[in-house]
Amino acid sequence: MTLLEAFMLGLVQAFTEFLPVSSSGHLVLAQKLLGMNTQSDATFEVILHLGTLLAVCIYFRKQLLDLLKGFQLDQGTERNLWLMKIRFLVLGTLPAGVIGVAFKDQIESIFGDPQIVAICLMVTGIIVFSTTFKPESHQERDMATLSPLSGLWVGLAQAFAILPGISRSGSTIAMALLLKIPRKTAAELSFMLSIPVVGGAGLLKAIDLLKGDLEIQWIPVMVGFGTSLIFGFLVLQIMLKWLERPSFSWLGIYCIIAGALALLFLS
Repeated sequence: MTLLEAFMLGLVQAFTEFLPVSSSGHLVLAQKLLGMNTQSDATFEVILHLGTLLAVCIYFRKQLLDLLKGFQLDQGTERNLWLMKIRFLVLGTLPAGVIGVAFKDQIESIFGDPQIVAICLMVTGIIVFSTTFKPESHQERDMATLSPLSGLWVGLAQAFAILPGISRSGSTIAMALLLKIPRKTAAELSFMLSIPVVGGAGLLKAIDLLKGDLEIQWIPVMVGFGTSLIFGFLVLQIMLKWLERPSFSWLGIYCIIAGALALLFLS
């Protein structure tokens, strides 16, 4: 992998991670266009996600610090609200964690089949376009006001998005809107839930590295990681405001067309 390729893939990750268009799907197809081995670069794809994950952590540092401070709270209303937020995050993370560990090898094998990824990208388009018909809620809500069942449903949507080509943010935001969660809250929940899931995937890769099962070109990796972090942080600030708009269904149409063109190109 050249430094230019690493930089370009870092940009792809930064500009697609925070839109409901599947960054993993775009990375697989971009690698195919660049003539790269998509299956062998599944590790690089995870590292790019860690770059945008760090951008999320920096952006939501106040909320994360508040969650950490909750361990010091005494029994009372604040402690109960904190426990409800933790419960939502755990239920929203658990399905993806279980499936990701249980089917790790099978999921990574899909990265080697761009045609499946293209089909999944079209499925993402249908999911995102369907948000046009979902009920809108203007009630102010956060994790502490959501039921455990809501957390589980959002978690199942996130688990489905483990497949490359299925947008994690698109699936979780669409499910949140279906549960009548306001768009701003839905977007923030989606990005907060990415922290344990992407962090867990990075941890699994770190274990493989320590075991010596993986070989990494460190300079391209650092270029890609830095690019996804810096540009991801800039894009995140814009996209959180943009996702509050009444509809982003046109992105669903884009995914359907992009997936169809990718299938045509690959065939």
